[in-house]
Amino acid sequence: MNNKVAAQSANPTVALLQQREEQLKALVGERSITRFMANTLAQLRRDTKLLRCDPASFYAAAHQAAVLNLQPGPMGEVYLVPYGQQATLITGYKGLLKLARRHPDVANVDAKAVFECEMDDFSIDYGTNEVTHRFHRGPKTKDTFVLAYSRVWLANGHKLLLAFERDQIEDVRNRSPAKNSNFWTKDWLAMARKAVIRSHYNGGEVPLSTEVMQALEYELEHERKAEIVVV
Repeated sequence: MNNKVAAQSANPTVALLQQREEQLKALVGERSITRFMANTLAQLRRDTKLLRCDPASFYAAAHQAAVLNLQPGPMGEVYLVPYGQQATLITGYKGLLKLARRHPDVANVDAKAVFECEMDDFSIDYGTNEVTHRFHRGPKTKDTFVLAYSRVWLANGHKLLLAFERDQIEDVRNRSPAKNSNFWTKDWLAMARKAVIRSHYNGGEVPLSTEVMQALEYELEHERKAEIVVV
């Protein structure tokens, strides 16, 4: 453990997390608890503002991550972020994809971004929901972004598809209370994918696992309160 966090074991946030490790282990399993605890504590090292949040709120966010059985941190599944003096959980687009695959009626899911350098070898057939997307080397930035799409393959062989172009992505952003958060300002491309995934999963066609519904409802609840501000 990092010396800074180890030295702060008396900090009520760290202490509470450590005291309730057994409850978290019951959710994520014995094989995953060591990595889960390490990744959760790493969030405190990454953003020390979390140490100044209400300890109960940090534990609640970590507990929610454990309920979803997603790992906080660099894998992009979920993030623990400060929101004033409260900590909250934000699910990344990779986490939503992972949760979606848990439904028995879902065979697979993905979400991709398409850039100008790929448009000569990209097409969508909305009649069959088939996508042709050949990946090319080239600049892949917000400026060269064209669209993002979400695909769902159902166990019965049917395919579901939703694609959003830049203006649709920006419309989603502008309607969000978190539109000025660092998730949008620093990682626009990831949020573009998340925007189309959330819209697809909320559209009523996609069978949703309990965990997907929990993640979407949890995040929407916090978005309603006020804009999420992160470092």
